[in-house]
Amino acid sequence: MVTSVITSGGFNNLYYPTLKPDGTKLYLPFAVGSTVDIVSTSTNNVTSAVSDPSLTFNLPFPMTATPLPRAPECPKGRTVSNTFIVQVDLVNIVSWCTPVFGSKPIYYNISRDAALTDLITTIPATDPNVYEDHNRVKGVTYTYYIVAVDVNGTNSVPAFVSITMNC
Repeated sequence: MVTSVITSGGFNNLYYPTLKPDGTKLYLPFAVGSTVDIVSTSTNNVTSAVSDPSLTFNLPFPMTATPLPRAPECPKGRTVSNTFIVQVDLVNIVSWCTPVFGSKPIYYNISRDAALTDLITTIPATDPNVYEDHNRVKGVTYTYYIVAVDVNGTNSVPAFVSITMNC
């Protein structure tokens, strides 16, 4: 949920933003160059900038050293029907791309609810990123929430895809 918008002349190449522990300032380091914009969270305006050519920023507290995991990208879904002699298996196939930025996921959690309490599987983060959900019901819409988890156990925000079984 977006609660506010910060306007600045150049958010291109923004690196991992860090919030001061007391919540009063947001530090926006840039991957290209050696500057950090300092934003007042009470006004959402850039109030100053720090420049350090050696990339050793002297902030009031240490910046986040490890990037947070990003949500899985390009989630997609499709259905297939496997017909056997005495039964039909309706399958939802969910796929996604590994996030390009952020910390590298080591596994993905897949849930069927937005609260992420109905965990249906955990799979390793190896390509291709695909999950098959068997024995689905015709005419029902299923929504899958995919969360990347990094080596520190930090979760990304979920990516999601909805599939209606029409086979």
